[in-house]
Amino acid sequence: MQRGEVDPLAPELAQAALLAAPVALLAVDERGSIVLANTRSEELLGYPAGALIGLDVEALVPERFRQGHAELRSGYMGMPSARAMGAGRDLFALRRDGREVQVEIGLNPIQTEAGRVVLVAIVDIDARAEFAARLRRQERHLHQAIESAASAMVMVDAAGRIVLINAQTEAIFGYRRAELIGQPVEVLIPDRYRRGHPKLREDYFARPSVRPMGQGRDLFGMRKDGSEVPIEVALSTIETEDGLNVLATIVDISARLELLGRIERSNVELEQFASVASHDLQEPLRKVVAFGRLLHQDCSEQLSRDGLEWLGFMIDAAERMRTLTQDLLTLSRVQSQSIVAEEVETDGVLQEALENLAMAIKDSGAEVTAEPLPRVRADRGHLVQLFQNLIGNGIKYRGEVAPRIRVSVVDTANDWVLSFADNGIGVDPRFHEQIFGVFKRLHAREAYPGTGIGLAICKRIVDRLGGAIAVESAEGHGATFRVTVPKRYRPEAAMSGVRLVQELRKDPRS
Repeated sequence: MQRGEVDPLAPELAQAALLAAPVALLAVDERGSIVLANTRSEELLGYPAGALIGLDVEALVPERFRQGHAELRSGYMGMPSARAMGAGRDLFALRRDGREVQVEIGLNPIQTEAGRVVLVAIVDIDARAEFAARLRRQERHLHQAIESAASAMVMVDAAGRIVLINAQTEAIFGYRRAELIGQPVEVLIPDRYRRGHPKLREDYFARPSVRPMGQGRDLFGMRKDGSEVPIEVALSTIETEDGLNVLATIVDISARLELLGRIERSNVELEQFASVASHDLQEPLRKVVAFGRLLHQDCSEQLSRDGLEWLGFMIDAAERMRTLTQDLLTLSRVQSQSIVAEEVETDGVLQEALENLAMAIKDSGAEVTAEPLPRVRADRGHLVQLFQNLIGNGIKYRGEVAPRIRVSVVDTANDWVLSFADNGIGVDPRFHEQIFGVFKRLHAREAYPGTGIGLAICKRIVDRLGGAIAVESAEGHGATFRVTVPKRYRPEAAMSGVRLVQELRKDPRS
């Protein structure tokens, strides 16, 4: 089609567009008759399809305004002009059911071949008012949520001025709201950090992103009285009519640090107690066992049968106590000692563990086989202890046949999974979690000697590797212990309890 030519479909498309418009539209001729009504106008005024056509427009005007409406309409037709929506045209329309609806009307005269008509655009102000009320309610609820939040909230504009705070901000920092609104956010930052903060703020506005709580955001805030408060901060951006704002969610972590301090002191005391209790008990227990055996050897003829039995009970109890204190000392050392992380050949670790178990392997007729094992970054001494305990368990908890223990490995994307499978008596699934606790025994001491600490030691070792340990077993069908060792070394997992608490308490910028 050439430029300037009229598309023969244009009138049809125009009429279709008017009928489908989302705004109520009426076309009224010079006599006041409605010659066109779209679907939205029928819905708004409560008329069935086509029922508005031919109706006198005054039928849509409430009776209290109807008497003067014809004169107003004639005056407009005498001097027609476009009247934009909102130009003093807040009126009321009468629905078919007799109910009135408040509307806003825009008028636009159009010259057609059949004469002049006025296109009337009608907006339901009631719906708009309801929508506005809903927005106001949402804003009120949002304001209430911010105001009652357990965390302090501070909104800052691009110039670094505080534009909003909540009640918790007043509580933490000691300012009244009027004292902070409009002030630079640096008023809440200690002097030693204040000078560099505007540059950090500008960089954040240049590359805004959501920073969740806990991502290296442990900082200090400054109260009105000049005292400092340790805080944690999360940042998010909000687009407003005035530009980009940043909402900072602030948590006072004073109570958390105080709790960490108590935990640290408790850990120190607990580790000291375990070490002293287990270490200092060794010597007296050694003497009890040694002199008990001498007494049994040299004075057995002077003791009655009951006396010899009682002496045997005493020596046995002292031996068990000595073993228990040795295991407690091992557990304490695993938890408290610094780890010497290095690249370790686990094939060599296996051989050392087997040498330590040589007597038990010989006495039980055990057979231990293994696949080639990987290099891992860990504490070698801890790995030897781990291998020794898990293989030793397979030997101890054997059935009627000689123990058969297989050590294998699976290479996954992020971990090595070491498996220690045996053909022993197995573990009832009900106790799969319990067996890794301290002093957790499933069998009588007379049947299977031990203190119930061995698997607890294994779990502590694996925890400090940043890995996991689990058992797969059914009673009477052997057991497979799976140890997951991360390929990526995690220094925080290797820390002792005290060291980890100390790191958690650090200010990352100090």
